[in-house]
Amino acid sequence: MELPDEIPDQETLVRAFEQYFHRQWDDVLVGAGKPFAYQLAWNGYVAVSCLTSARAGLTLEDLTANELRLATTVINIIVG
Repeated sequence: MELPDEIPDQETLVRAFEQYFHRQWDDVLVGAGKPFAYQLAWNGYVAVSCLTSARAGLTLEDLTANELRLATTVINIIVG
């Protein structure tokens, strides 16, 4: 999702988000009701299209081992 460096108001941000993700801002965003200044502190949005079960004891190292061998950039995202 590409956004300009200067976002003039929350309506512009919400409209860009909804056009990109095809979902309503208030329905899917944690903290959607927070003030505009709070929203500007975010520098990325993640859309999850599928979740699958993993084996017990699976670690982040297990998930990234192949990517690290291939010198792929691995980005850790914490979702609360």
